[in-house]
Amino acid sequence: MSSGTMERILRLMAEKKASDVYLSAHAPAMIKINGQTIPINSQVLPPDAPLNLLSEIVLATRIEELQESGELNMAVPLEGVGNFRVSALRQRSTYAVVMRYIPGDLWSVNAVTAARVERLFARNERLVCHCEASWGSFALVLVGALNVGSI
Repeated sequence: MSSGTMERILRLMAEKKASDVYLSAHAPAMIKINGQTIPINSQVLPPDAPLNLLSEIVLATRIEELQESGELNMAVPLEGVGNFRVSALRQRSTYAVVMRYIPGDLWSVNAVTAARVERLFARNERLVCHCEASWGSFALVLVGALNVGSI
């Protein structure tokens, strides 16, 4: 795969308002739009493609974590597009990747805006982190805001 392929896939997701992308060896890259999963193209991914595509947008240390533990859950921001939740796992001798697009707006969260914008905190861009702790599982929702520029 050429450099930048994964970024193009993520931008396509946002453009088509797709919720998920699925990358698995021996199958074409798939996106889910309005509940329908469709191939991005007819190209079947070779065994190393899911990991190579993920490597384009994830730091090498996180790829090493995936290779050592067999799984990876994290978020990846793409400037000007939004955030993506990444779930990757080792299946037999290959890797599979599922990415969820988390769209949103960036509104100010000051008191005036909060009073005027219905469901402000649900509309603002957010990142959902699924976490494991010694006492159990939990989700942490981080909310972005205008003039903060990030989550």
